[in-house]
Amino acid sequence: FIALIFQVLFVFFAMVINIGLIVHDKINLQNSVDLAAYYAAQRQAEILNEIAHINYQIRQDYKLLAWRYRVLGTLGRDFRGNNKPPALTDLGVPLSDSVPWVEANAPSVCVANLMWRETASLSSEPENHCYKDYNAPIPRIPNLTIVAPFIPLVGIVAQRIAELREAQVRDCSQTGPNSWMFAAQMIQAYKNSIAARKAVIARLRKNLVAKDFVDQSNSAVKDGVFLTLKNNLTATNRDTLQVENFELMNGLANETCSGQNGDGAPTLPEIPTAVMMYYTAAKGATDCTVDRQLIVSAPTAPPLAMDVDEFNLLKGYLTEPASRSNLENPEALLGSSLGFEKNPWCMAYVGVKARTTPRKPFAPFGQAVTLEARSFAQPFGGRIGPWYGTSWTRGSPQSAGGRTDPLTAPRLESSSLPDAAEFLPNYSRFPGDQLGLKSPAAMGAQRALLSSYKTAPWLSLSYYRGFVTVPTSGDPLAWDYKSPDQSKASIGVKNIRRAEMLAVAPDVFDATYYSIDPQYYGNYLQASESGSRFPGLPNVQGYQVKVPPDIGGRNGVEESKAISIVDQIAAVNATDGTGLDATMFGTVLKWPIRKWEHLLTGWAPINAKNFGFPDAKFGKCDTPAASKVMIPGACAQGGRTGYSVRIISRDHLLTDTWDVGGTNAKGGILNVPSSDF
Repeated sequence: FIALIFQVLFVFFAMVINIGLIVHDKINLQNSVDLAAYYAAQRQAEILNEIAHINYQIRQDYKLLAWRYRVLGTLGRDFRGNNKPPALTDLGVPLSDSVPWVEANAPSVCVANLMWRETASLSSEPENHCYKDYNAPIPRIPNLTIVAPFIPLVGIVAQRIAELREAQVRDCSQTGPNSWMFAAQMIQAYKNSIAARKAVIARLRKNLVAKDFVDQSNSAVKDGVFLTLKNNLTATNRDTLQVENFELMNGLANETCSGQNGDGAPTLPEIPTAVMMYYTAAKGATDCTVDRQLIVSAPTAPPLAMDVDEFNLLKGYLTEPASRSNLENPEALLGSSLGFEKNPWCMAYVGVKARTTPRKPFAPFGQAVTLEARSFAQPFGGRIGPWYGTSWTRGSPQSAGGRTDPLTAPRLESSSLPDAAEFLPNYSRFPGDQLGLKSPAAMGAQRALLSSYKTAPWLSLSYYRGFVTVPTSGDPLAWDYKSPDQSKASIGVKNIRRAEMLAVAPDVFDATYYSIDPQYYGNYLQASESGSRFPGLPNVQGYQVKVPPDIGGRNGVEESKAISIVDQIAAVNATDGTGLDATMFGTVLKWPIRKWEHLLTGWAPINAKNFGFPDAKFGKCDTPAASKVMIPGACAQGGRTGYSVRIISRDHLLTDTWDVGGTNAKGGILNVPSSDF
């Protein structure tokens, strides 16, 4: 009887030990699966963060286009009575930010003034056609009838008059072609730059929705998830884990969100648009008449400095492609774009499931215990960019409603332009902005810097002649193409590059709607330099696309390839080097971000035990990251940018009360997990 009691006690204690070990292994398996899901969601967040930053670069390309058109392109129209933009003398007083400049609704590009080297070299006293009223003829210098050819002075005067008449005709005939050329080159730079960025986003988007997606090193995320899981398991769990009993699910791989061809367009549709401009033309053999024409009305002959092939190439940039759906097609890449918008009904998340069959020391016979665990995790808190519209109905392929940025060009719904005036480039500097670059304050802020080119060293149209190479160089800014080594370029070229960097630097609108990484080169671009990460990127106009840097950087130039958002903000503060007079910018630039820390608008934990919103960290950085330590947002302690990651439940994904479309019409996400996961 006593032996029986001890036998029962032994079985009881063995059972308790086995149950304890099983519970331990079950908890360990669940924790390990949670960590594995967290790892996978981190890789998904990295893809989203990179897409968000490149999408922001596309907005910067559009801002550069608008600035060149409305500020740089119209400098020749300065000092024109009541219609003039702010002059140098206006910079000392507050400039209006509530009433547009009179010509702001139809600004016209004009380079027929002394700021441009090509105009200054036409003759010793060139006629500035940019100052003239539209459709007001400029009388031609009358010819001198020689009545006393034997008098030497009369012959000299007659020769001088003939030279002036010839120069007047030449100046008049080149006003239109040169102005058209510069306007077309603005569009060429914009389209080539966004083509490269769209090509990279297309690859990232496709990877984002792939069933077997890869990380920045082109390694399968599934392999990393499996190793994370395995390395955190107990010995008994690890020994019985089989690859076939492990599963990783990418929630965006659902065909509703990945698309039938897997390009990810339903999750991240593009916002197509078009670009239109006016340029100043002058014509007339008897009298020179200045006129304003749409850019699509090209001159009949190219400028003197341009051959026919380049002329025809530029004209090709002025139309939009018939088809834009396939972003592997170089022609589609050249379509004007406002970037991409994120479908809120396609939720980014991952799921991990694993099964083990551990045996316990006091149960050596019979079937092993089967343990199974499942976990879901998702990136959250980041912003790809603003929707085009303010609402997104469930099941709709794109946003609708009022425009988030009403100053940009409208979405292009067809190949025809309903109203050319609507497609003149402009943008909001802050939410609720009514003017953008129509504002005299916005136009006048850099006039002192740019007007300094009215004396040597002048600006040159040659700085804008090499934009066909932008898909490879990744650099849409002015560049001395005759002296490729920028470190030895004239200070004039450096200053105009700085002015253009300032023009695209982050502003309040950007910080509100985009996840912007101040350390993009180290966090993302550096991993792409070898070319192995995005092999076989398309050729655009004969130039191989390379992953472009932040605006201000240039591929292949060691000293500038790593230029970042921080450098753009330094340009705003005139602290990015010698030779730039900070007073040239005036005091009216109220909307640019002047501290890179103000871009740290993402979610971050308050502390290890508190996941509330980080008011104390929002827009602040207590400890910047070391130069060789890559952290999204470049901040070791403080705020952060981009997407964070959290563990979620399956019920969280299955709820049908999501209110994410901005219309108060609740519903479920389009990519719920399958019933067997």
